[in-house]
Parts: sequence; structure tokens; C-alpha cells
Amino acid sequence: MKIEYYDADRVHDGQPGDRDIPWEVFHRVFCALTQLEGVECESGSLSLIENQYNSYERYIYAELLEPAWLTAEALRSVVDVLQHHPGWGLCIRGDSTDWFAILRSDKLLVTGDTLKACDSVENVVERVRLLEASHPRE
Repeated sequence: MKIEYYDADRVHDGQPGDRDIPWEVFHRVFCALTQLEGVECESGSLSLIENQYNSYERYIYAELLEPAWLTAEALRSVVDVLQHHPGWGLCIRGDSTDWFAILRSDKLLVTGDTLKACDSVENVVERVRLLEASHPRE
């Protein structure tokens, strides 16, 4: 999987055309992701946020509640799901504000100084886990 660093405030989802994404489409992708082990709505190791923040971006947001969930295998499982939903991405954040990741079917976009030099999924996983360990959940 390709790793790409970004430093923009927003990352366009790359999809042209009509920007009005129906809630039903959002919910279809959301439900597909909840079928993965440890991924749930408002609980689980990776907590999906069931809120379509706007009707023009193809992103689902998630909070990493258990850093142990974050493995290269788990991220590849997400990619497998996203390949059935072209243009969609999963945005992941944790307790540490030092990183943010957007997973798409073809690449992993990362931001944060610690992830800037990452060149593999395994390297991203290792560094995120270290960052999250330094910011334990209360």
C-alpha cells in the first residue's frame, strides 16, 4: 500500500460530479465497515462515528479507542471493504493530536511530524502505537 504524507487542512475525496451524497449511501459504507472485527459504532477498538458531517465528502470518521487494534492486517481489511465502495475513505484519529490518517482503497494518507518519514504500513502502525501509548485514555 502506498503511503502519502499531506499537510493540508482538508483532503478532497477526489471524486468529481454531483456532491450530494445521500445518507443511504453513507450508511451502506458505514455498515460494511462495522462488519470488520473490532470495528463498531461508538464502541469497540475502532469506533466509527455515525454522523455524515456533510453531503459532499465520501469519508467515514473513526476514533482509535484501542491502539492494539491498529495492525497492518486490520488496515488491509479496511482497504478490502473500501475497494467495494469506490471513492470512499476512512479517517482515523486517536487520543494523540500528533497524527491523523485517511485510508483509501489505494493508499494511506498520513499527517503529523512523526509520520512524515513513514514509508510502509508497518512503520505507520509502529509510530502511531507509540504516540498513542504516550497519550493514555483516561
